[in-house]
Amino acid sequence: MSVVIGAYFGVGVRVLLTEFADAMYESQTELLELLGFGFFLPNVVGCFVMGLATRIKPVLRGQYDVLLTGITTGFCGSCTTFASWDLGAGLMFVRGRWLNAILMLCVQVASAMASLRLGVHVAEGVVHYFTFQEYPFRKPPVNLGQLNLDLERNINHFREIKVHTFGPLVARRVHATEESLAIARDSCIELIAEITQVEHEQHPVHHHNTVWIITALLLTALFWILAFCGFDNYPSSRLLALCFGPFGALLRWYLSLYNSNPVCNRFPFFTFAPNVVASCLSCVMEIVGSVVYQDSASAYRHFVMWGQGGVMVGFLGSLSTVSTWVNELDTLSSKRLYWAYRYGLASVVISQLASVFILGMYDAYGSDPLIG
Repeated sequence: MSVVIGAYFGVGVRVLLTEFADAMYESQTELLELLGFGFFLPNVVGCFVMGLATRIKPVLRGQYDVLLTGITTGFCGSCTTFASWDLGAGLMFVRGRWLNAILMLCVQVASAMASLRLGVHVAEGVVHYFTFQEYPFRKPPVNLGQLNLDLERNINHFREIKVHTFGPLVARRVHATEESLAIARDSCIELIAEITQVEHEQHPVHHHNTVWIITALLLTALFWILAFCGFDNYPSSRLLALCFGPFGALLRWYLSLYNSNPVCNRFPFFTFAPNVVASCLSCVMEIVGSVVYQDSASAYRHFVMWGQGGVMVGFLGSLSTVSTWVNELDTLSSKRLYWAYRYGLASVVISQLASVFILGMYDAYGSDPLIG
């Protein structure tokens, strides 16, 4: 249920930041168009919070796992959206503005990665401040998971050294260093397991499931009632986006559980697939909106309410994610840079090719122009 609550707040922040950027669009047209005024600020904020949570998580007790899941998967995953930037870039490519599209994609990826690292650095300062001055954490302020990844990567580097070219003395030293790193890695894994066991013994975990369920149900009832309280069409569509957001977030969370399979260690397929599918479906909905727009004003109002608000902004916006994607890129780069670049480029290139194909086919053979 923490994912549902986090999704409500994530979609809400995304909608508010998008409206703020939209209000600034008149006076800052060129810059916001390059950045992507509908999704730049939400992606930056979501990735920053993801960086904070990722660094703080290793030093917190298991009592906070549900809360952190709600923040990372729920809030950050729903605040950021992969499908929206992919749709924006796809429309630019179809209209021949390929340079703007490439620049926008580069700026989006770079800003998301920079925001994640900034969040990690801020959290690093917070952790050390509270560790040394305010509160002695039971857990060491070391990110043991990251340390384990770094050791594993360096062990692999030593194994790749062609020791026969250096002579027997250097070969023995290389093997000894590799063994020392392996011992340190195994000790790191044992330490993590021991700390977790002691935590469970000294601080039994109570997640207060009833509180989470009641809060989620109250928020659900509130937003569904507000969406049909007689507001104008556009505000109602954004409230409906809040209603549909948790469905996308829950589906993304469920699929992400399969990323723990060993086959996904080098390529998180169950983050890649929702991002690509959501991008393609967003393009389809954009085409539907273009057709309905030419049909009648009444039909288009219904599309803004349900198609744009509920499906595109709410469900698909929460199904796709930038914060988790960037965090996975950061983790993969700690293991092997090739895996990170392969995953990142495959996600962007494949989703763009699919989006440009869908939008391009309609632009070439459709009877009505794209309105996006």
